[in-house]
Amino acid sequence: MADVLLSNVTAELPLKTIDANLILYVIFIIVIAYVVTWLLSFILMHISERIGWYRTSVTMIIPLLKLLVYLVAIYYIIIAIIEPSLTQMIAFSGLFGAAIGFGLKDLFADIVGGVVIIFEKPYQIGDKVTIGDRYGEVIDIGIRATRIRTPADEQVSVPNFTIFVQPVTS
Repeated sequence: MADVLLSNVTAELPLKTIDANLILYVIFIIVIAYVVTWLLSFILMHISERIGWYRTSVTMIIPLLKLLVYLVAIYYIIIAIIEPSLTQMIAFSGLFGAAIGFGLKDLFADIVGGVVIIFEKPYQIGDKVTIGDRYGEVIDIGIRATRIRTPADEQVSVPNFTIFVQPVTS
């Protein structure tokens, strides 16, 4: 059924002829996306140093903002090349969203866990914690996982969604 729907959606896509204007537009969008991500990184790091935000929190948010900017840039490039109708855009967005949702649900759970860790701060770098059955010192808090060093001097990555399903003590 999905094959039939997808073939109906893509059968009528009018591809725009690739000319110098389209190439310049794509380059322009890529350059703008790069400049925006660079400015976001620079401004957020500067603000975090001035106001005293935790640098870890900012460094965890910056990759998400960069990803969002690049996804918007890719969206504009695809729209410029394919020029889909509104119905085709809605159908494609639904199929794409469902595929991404099912395929990346664990990653999204880790990212949500990382955001919760940023704002609630159940533990910080240097804390001794027990997360589920893992005990050790927190050495890094990333957007996807927290790394701890066990008493046996092993580094263990614990997915951030674990804070929702396992007890965390510090």
